[in-house]
Amino acid sequence: MELRHLRYFVGVAEDGGFSRAARRLRIAQPALSRQIRQLEEEIGVALLERTRDGVRLTTAGEGFLREARAILERSESAMRTARDGDAGNGVRERFPILGNRDGWNVFIPARDPGPWVIRVSGLGAMILR
Repeated sequence: MELRHLRYFVGVAEDGGFSRAARRLRIAQPALSRQIRQLEEEIGVALLERTRDGVRLTTAGEGFLREARAILERSESAMRTARDGDAGNGVRERFPILGNRDGWNVFIPARDPGPWVIRVSGLGAMILR
């Protein structure tokens, strides 16, 4: 099972049908239907009841939908955390800089009022209080 399977399932469940979900997800309807069928086979239980008017969640599908949404939410959170960490080159918090002179930055962390002073160079950083 891959995250795309969860995204596809959530899309079908939220849109109430394969055609609407396929348009929103920008995937061909037969491919989407095949992916959901493969997901159900992998899990070993029907998640959707197919009807003339669209789909309805089975009892198993209702529980799976809650979990799938939570997993997708956590994966998006993990990606944001990684991107934020990478954007700050390992810095976990960003603080307003009050001044900068000769490579020294003065800032006040919100949780621990300083001021703190940090010197950043190509060799690393030195933090003074």
